[in-house]
Amino acid sequence: KLKIRYLYCSEEQRTQLARLRSAGRFHTRVFSPSTGSQVAATQLCVQHRLDSQSLEQLESKWSIVWSTKWATRTGTTKRVLYQWYEDHAIRRAAYIYTGCLAHADVTYQIGEDSKMSVVTRVLAYLEHNNKCRTAELDKIPAIPLHEHVVEVALRQLGNGAGINVIQSTNIDMLTHLAYRGQSPANALATINHCYNILPSDFSRLYRQHYRKAFSIDVKIAAEHNVDNWLNPDSTHFKPDLHKSVFQYSARASEGERLKISISTPEMKDAAWAFCHKKQLVLDGTFGLCTSRLLVWIALGVDESGHGLPVAMFLFSAPSGNCATHAGYDTNILAELLSGWKSWLGERHGERFTPYAAITDTDFKERGALLRVWSDLILLLCKF
Repeated sequence: KLKIRYLYCSEEQRTQLARLRSAGRFHTRVFSPSTGSQVAATQLCVQHRLDSQSLEQLESKWSIVWSTKWATRTGTTKRVLYQWYEDHAIRRAAYIYTGCLAHADVTYQIGEDSKMSVVTRVLAYLEHNNKCRTAELDKIPAIPLHEHVVEVALRQLGNGAGINVIQSTNIDMLTHLAYRGQSPANALATINHCYNILPSDFSRLYRQHYRKAFSIDVKIAAEHNVDNWLNPDSTHFKPDLHKSVFQYSARASEGERLKISISTPEMKDAAWAFCHKKQLVLDGTFGLCTSRLLVWIALGVDESGHGLPVAMFLFSAPSGNCATHAGYDTNILAELLSGWKSWLGERHGERFTPYAAITDTDFKERGALLRVWSDLILLLCKF
């Protein structure tokens, strides 16, 4: 099914596309891996400038608006949705948008060696309006970083390097012509790439790093990333992270909160070792990120007198709440602490029970502790 919702167009244009599809105006071709079929696929792509060589040109009028891929027995299947130079005000395209509805959904089959790919399907509307055919460059297109520059920078980010170190390495390699394909005699072959990392390039590098290293897609809402990691049905499910989250509740409607309670197996053992029949320390904070989130941390004190985190409770402020620090009450804290107590269960026939808890003067926090452990001795922290 064509992913029309990912195209940058108005509702009126979406209606037009639906009508064109119903009228059979869409171009649909399915290709096999055979030589003859792939020759036909190549001819179609070259005719409409969808071949790899045309797409790599900076002046290409095709832009990728959506893509996905999945593993198969013979390699990887990749599906890409191209749109014919969509609104430059939204996507910074090099051409002024003329209302052209042309787009192409192309499916590729990539071999196990990742070197060969074949086109298996093209679903597209390939007719252009008159303004579109005569359109000229509205502004100079951005010149992308060379793939080797990106590889080196991502490797450095993965090793914990900062911006200054990455820039220093880039200047050094640039000076010594150390990047792949970089040569004064080969200037024309690299004219479509840039080797010098500019400050404006780091936002894209960090996005690629987060996506590659942590499966964080910053183009979608943070809560969707969290759900992708903790939902067993998601392709981005992370079993190790799921094992460390004993309570998770997504915010599915306006009146609900996002709630995540975290405790690794080591933290669980520490809770029993240093908090059961001993002292528990609890405190919360706000403003830990740009979203309206609050976090409470439960600590135990080990044999050396050092604080040791045994549980973390992360939750969102209620909808419409203007001040994050006021986005909690006794009920939400008691709910989270009660869930932690139930999750800890029993050991040697005993329920998890701290004898004392130290907090600040927050009455909501202290009330929640007493609601969960009624015989708890409450102490005040000393600054």
